[in-house]
Amino acid sequence: MLRAGMAQVDITPPLGVEIAGWLYKKYAQTIADPLYAHILVVEDNKLRMAMISLDLLSTPWKLVAAIRDRAAAAGCPPENVMVCATHNHAGPAVANLGQTARDDAYCMELCRRVREGLATAIANLQPAQFATTSALEHRVSFIRRAIMKDGSALCHPPFGNKIRSLESVIDPEVGIVAIADMQRRPLGFVLNFACHPTHHGHDGVVTAGWPGALYRGLRRTFGPKCVTLLLNGALGDVFHRDALNPDFVDVPDRIGGVLADHVAQCFDALEFNTSGTPAIDSKTLQLPLRDPDGPWGVSQPFRQRFANDQVYEQMLEALRRRYRRQPFAHAEIQSVHLNAETALVGLPAEPFAAIGLRIKMQSRVAKTYVVGLANGMVGYIPTAEAFSHGGYEVTLGLHSKCQRESGEMLVQAAVALVNQGG
Repeated sequence: MLRAGMAQVDITPPLGVEIAGWLYKKYAQTIADPLYAHILVVEDNKLRMAMISLDLLSTPWKLVAAIRDRAAAAGCPPENVMVCATHNHAGPAVANLGQTARDDAYCMELCRRVREGLATAIANLQPAQFATTSALEHRVSFIRRAIMKDGSALCHPPFGNKIRSLESVIDPEVGIVAIADMQRRPLGFVLNFACHPTHHGHDGVVTAGWPGALYRGLRRTFGPKCVTLLLNGALGDVFHRDALNPDFVDVPDRIGGVLADHVAQCFDALEFNTSGTPAIDSKTLQLPLRDPDGPWGVSQPFRQRFANDQVYEQMLEALRRRYRRQPFAHAEIQSVHLNAETALVGLPAEPFAAIGLRIKMQSRVAKTYVVGLANGMVGYIPTAEAFSHGGYEVTLGLHSKCQRESGEMLVQAAVALVNQGG
């Protein structure tokens, strides 16, 4: 019989810390709502595994390794732990990026709190039922890259007649995994949806953004103890504002509330069961880096920069040193099977939506959900086609440094891993 335990712990930073999410320095001035680590532990007689979702920008590998060490101390094997970020742009800096410096003191405190949360989730383990379903939602997420009439792509283009079309398509699927006790009372949810949370990323407000609105909506419906793990998806080119509609209302409560409504509307019809054998596996790839002075480096056409040239030049020098030292980045691909019909595929990147859709379409597991920003961070992974269009997500920097074939490598490895486990 499956057992599950859930917990949430507050990981809100103190005022004054550096805020990540942009390439320039800014500091926490006000706190709009708390940030959380949400934790799910699942076990049967043979295996115990954990999933941890953090209201942070990313999960750099050193932080993942430190959290896995704490998981081992709390009784969960480190290789059986998925650590992912919601990609919150209004939280503390846990990595160096542009002018932003990693806050080591905060990272240490974060690890301590996550360990406490893991211990609580393990203490809460009880016989549990699982149910998986999906909804479709197209009203709150949009491709943020537009093809312009000169053939270039722009991220967050200004509205106007220079736009020819959007570059790609979103993934509209809302993946919903409900966990309940044996009396069908909800313990919490695992939700998968692809969309950047960038509200307040440009200022000094600390907030969980639309994921925070989602948590609040589900607690209102299912009670204050309801725990929600948001596993953001293939979100690299997906945003919460419609580039083709200048009158679109973009507030966190809109997207969070819509997603919470989907869960509430489907809950009574869910078919729970206690069967299934959980499994977890991983594979590490070597993704080739771009030569900063090669064809997809500084000479690439249609560059788009969201910081001054000095910031980018500093990043380019760092990339040159890294490329000379090691011309590839390690990328752990992880598959988590909750049962025969439900699989989660973790990618340490911001993959474009089309990459996530290809993994889903080639998977033999009926309900396959792609999790971005999981177990490390190698930056944006655009489609190969996007490289010729340029734009911010393709412009070389610490946020975008892998070769154009990296997306195909991720697809092949992820599909092989999930099908092997399924």
